[in-house]
Amino acid sequence: MTADLRMIADYGDNTVTNFEYQSGVLGKYYDNVVSTTMDSDGGQVVGFWIFTPETANIQSFTYRSYDDDFNFRISDDNKWRWWAMLPATNGEWVTKTFTIADFKLNGYQPDHPEIEDPDNPGEWIQPDPIPASPVLTNRESFTLLLDTDPVNGVNGKIDWYCINDLPAMYTDAGTGDYSVTVLLTFNDTTGNGYTARLGDCTIKDYMLDSLAYTPGLIPFSNITDPYAQLYSGWRGLPYPGYQLPAIWCFKGTEIDHTRLNNSINFLYDSQAWFTNKFKPSLPGPCAQAFVWNRQDALAYAPDGKPDQFIMQHWYAEAWSGYEPRAFFGGCDAVHELWSRQDSTVIPPKLISFCQNWMNYLKWFMKNNGGKAPTYFRDNGSVEYDGFTPHMSGLWLAGACMMAIAGYPDHELIQLLFDEIQLNYAVISPNHVMNGTWPASIRTGNETTAENNSMFFGFYSGELLRGLGLYVQYYNFHK
Repeated sequence: MTADLRMIADYGDNTVTNFEYQSGVLGKYYDNVVSTTMDSDGGQVVGFWIFTPETANIQSFTYRSYDDDFNFRISDDNKWRWWAMLPATNGEWVTKTFTIADFKLNGYQPDHPEIEDPDNPGEWIQPDPIPASPVLTNRESFTLLLDTDPVNGVNGKIDWYCINDLPAMYTDAGTGDYSVTVLLTFNDTTGNGYTARLGDCTIKDYMLDSLAYTPGLIPFSNITDPYAQLYSGWRGLPYPGYQLPAIWCFKGTEIDHTRLNNSINFLYDSQAWFTNKFKPSLPGPCAQAFVWNRQDALAYAPDGKPDQFIMQHWYAEAWSGYEPRAFFGGCDAVHELWSRQDSTVIPPKLISFCQNWMNYLKWFMKNNGGKAPTYFRDNGSVEYDGFTPHMSGLWLAGACMMAIAGYPDHELIQLLFDEIQLNYAVISPNHVMNGTWPASIRTGNETTAENNSMFFGFYSGELLRGLGLYVQYYNFHK
């Protein structure tokens, strides 16, 4: 378990923790470490909450300190505190291997306070049975803190790299079966000298289809910091609600059929997966994410297996707003392909995906008093839990785009428009929230804290787009 800031919870006004790239850890590792300075009132809790399970055995610790000794403190299941010494290393990286004998019982036990001896007033005793030894298995966290006041009178510093086993490094075991040779040649033709920087490296002819439905999918995160000392390859998962196949077929551009078809197949398969798994009355809703076969994605799968659809994000029920976004993304692509007016054949899977959604929406609304779905649970059930403007705007926009492109469902569009019109807010004369579709209107006096209704920006964007497309649809069909 190498250093990760998500494991850290430090305390103390003068505790400063940084995540730093270090070269030559133990003479061979080049990686990020956690670097912390603290005084006698501070410390750092290191927890295993980012792992599954959220516990770990305490076996070894790779660190370096400078002038100061530090304590490595753990608590057992009965909240008895134990500590082991981390001697000052004068800036050298070392790996401390722990044994039971290394740990001593803390003098201060906040969860086991001493009491006055009733038989000997003025004497203090420990009423709880004192354990004979610590428990180093299945610990939830440990704490780093100074052993004494800082040697320099201000603070002490400790850097740590790894808990327990160090990362395995490649070795050919003497066979010589793998090697990499990099040759760089620099020429200065000016004679004036120059500064050369190696960066922005490009891998040529790399595989574009190494992951399912690629190329063509956009993952949850595509954030890269060009100034980071260590490249982070984390990308997260592709969500159906994040895909916009229309970007591969914009009017006036050459269609990228590979990427377009991959993104369409992704939407189509996500809908089929939901239908097969949860057996809704009609096909429509789709999965919330797909687990790529990447090192940063496997932990999101309940069983740790790659290449499967799931219904959760970040190990919890996904935001329901991604479902109408998946629907809109499909309808937007149909509309974009139609708008080219160049005899392009719209893929049948794309039409099927969108029309399935439309049939489902109409069925749901006709069976729920004209209300569109707003809550998609991770167990496959779909509910209405209150008017949600941005979702209604997306449903209407997608249905209108389909109608304009030649696939109308007039009954559905009227149901969607009527629901939006019904929830248009007119509260009282001059009320600040008149003319909106806020999430929750509070009708108190406008000068009090009770009247804190909000009208989110993306609510207005989704609604205005939906209503604008409704006007186009109305003029086109009516």
